[in-house]
Amino acid sequence: ITEANTRFHARIARASNNEHIYDFCARLHQQARRVSHVVYSLEAAPEGEQKDMRKKIQGHHGAIIRAISKSDNAELVAQLTDHAQLFHDRVMRVLRSVTGFDVTFVRPKKG
Repeated sequence: ITEANTRFHARIARASNNEHIYDFCARLHQQARRVSHVVYSLEAAPEGEQKDMRKKIQGHHGAIIRAISKSDNAELVAQLTDHAQLFHDRVMRVLRSVTGFDVTFVRPKKG
């Protein structure tokens, strides 16, 4: 799963035709892949919930592809943000379950 996800995101980054973006994304997704392995190994979700999560991720990927196909940059940013937030939420849920602490990240206020 993590390998396919990395290939998906790498292909999008490669399509930018910008080596700096591609290199940054490749490094970022390799780190995310490592974290994903830990998340998958520690998630205690029942099989049905795991299937639901895979469907949700596939839905995100489909929405990302549709936004790219329509050249809708605002929608693409929104979809990528939602996708990243899903990953963040999963990591935080696993950390809470392992540590017993609320490790919710609080975003700094703008301004």
